[in-house]
Amino acid sequence: MESFLNEWRAQLGDRPTTTADLSEMMRLDEGFASTLPSAGLAESLGDRKSASFSIKLGRFLESRAGSRYGPKGLVVERCGEQQNAKLWRVTATQQGQ
Repeated sequence: MESFLNEWRAQLGDRPTTTADLSEMMRLDEGFASTLPSAGLAESLGDRKSASFSIKLGRFLESRAGSRYGPKGLVVERCGEQQNAKLWRVTATQQGQ
């Protein structure tokens, strides 16, 4: 999970995004996709039904929201909605990160 969150943060900083946007980024960037922490998620990324992957990713993030990962204390946060889609971001809870 930590490598996935590090890569997400490297690409987007703490800017909010939707799971649909994340899934599109992973389809275009195999390196980012390879950091997916769940084999089930990685398999469903190749599914042509992109909405299906986005929903699975959203559920995955929801189940881990608020948990801290790694020395930077990376946290997935739900941070609002945009056109009825949940917005997510990754923040670092440790000072100087």
